[in-house]
Amino acid sequence: MVITFEMEPYEEFAAKNGYKLNPNYDAARAIVKSLIAREQQYGKRYCPCRKLFNDPKEDDKIVCPCAFVHSDIKSTGKCHCGLFYK
Repeated sequence: MVITFEMEPYEEFAAKNGYKLNPNYDAARAIVKSLIAREQQYGKRYCPCRKLFNDPKEDDKIVCPCAFVHSDIKSTGKCHCGLFYK
């Protein structure tokens, strides 16, 4: 179960950037749950939909919110994993 405070940093990022979280709250919670699982496994909240390269410089680009979030949202209206929407 994802506790509400675990969603707060993502809600704040979304609001600050003119985005919103996935309107399907259960889907948003599932994505955050996956981020937490990756943090427990790898030490950082890597995007659950992107592959790790075992290269710290490259892997840091996919810590959520990842380096691609703005370009993804600009081109498709949502980020790759679907946590953030325009």
